[in-house]
Amino acid sequence: MRYIIILLVFLCNINTIVAQDFQDIIDKVTNKYENTKSYESKVKYTLYEDSISKVVKDQLYGKLYKDEDNYHLKIKTSEIVKAKDFYLKISHSEKMLQYSKTNKGVENNTDQTPFITLIDQFEDKQIKDKGELWELVFTKKKKASPYNKIIIHISKKGYNVVKQVYYLSASYEKKYDSNATNTKKERLEIIEVSFKENPKRDNSVFNLSKYLINKDNKYTLSSYLEGYKIIF
Repeated sequence: MRYIIILLVFLCNINTIVAQDFQDIIDKVTNKYENTKSYESKVKYTLYEDSISKVVKDQLYGKLYKDEDNYHLKIKTSEIVKAKDFYLKISHSEKMLQYSKTNKGVENNTDQTPFITLIDQFEDKQIKDKGELWELVFTKKKKASPYNKIIIHISKKGYNVVKQVYYLSASYEKKYDSNATNTKKERLEIIEVSFKENPKRDNSVFNLSKYLINKDNKYTLSSYLEGYKIIF
C-alpha cells in the first residue's frame, strides 16, 4: 500500500508540474507579443485540402508591424490599422475604407496568438519537448470549438510562435459556399517567416492624415486613397 501511495503522489506531482509549465509557456508567449514595444512579424497562411493533404487550396502572406499599442497589418490587397484613437480597414481591390473613431470592440485581426482564446475549448492539453521548440497539442474538443485539434510550435529561445496548425471541424469552403461539392475539413497552417524587434519603419501609417483629411468635422480622402468609398 505504501508504494501505491508513493506512486500516486508522484503522478500527482507530475501533473502539477505539467500544468505549471503549460501556463508558464502561455504567459511568456503573451508577454512576448504584448510587451515587446516594437516588432515586425512576417507570416505565411496556407489552407490545405484536408487534415493530412499537401494540396494547397489557398495561400497568403501577411506583414504585421507593432509600435507600442499601434498595429498595422497588410495581407494581400488589404490593410488594417489599429491606432489609439481610430481603426481602419482598407480593401484596395474593392477601393473601400472602413473607418471608426475608436478601436474598442473591433475585430482583433492583429492578434498573433489566436489559439490562447481557444485553449478552454479543449479537454486535453499536452506539452512536447521538440529540442529548440515547445509543441503544444490541444485535442478532445468541446462542442463550442470550430477545430478538432490545434498544434502550436513555440521557440524556447524567444517564446515567439513559429507555427500554428488548426484542424477544422467543418469545411471552411462549404461554410461560405453552400453549393460547393467534394469539400473536406481543411487544415490551416500559420508560419512565422520572420520576427524582428525594433525594426526601422515609417510610423506615418499610424497617422490618420495619411488616409483621411478632417476639415470642420468633415472627412475627405487623402491622395493615398483617392477614389475610394468611405464606410463610417
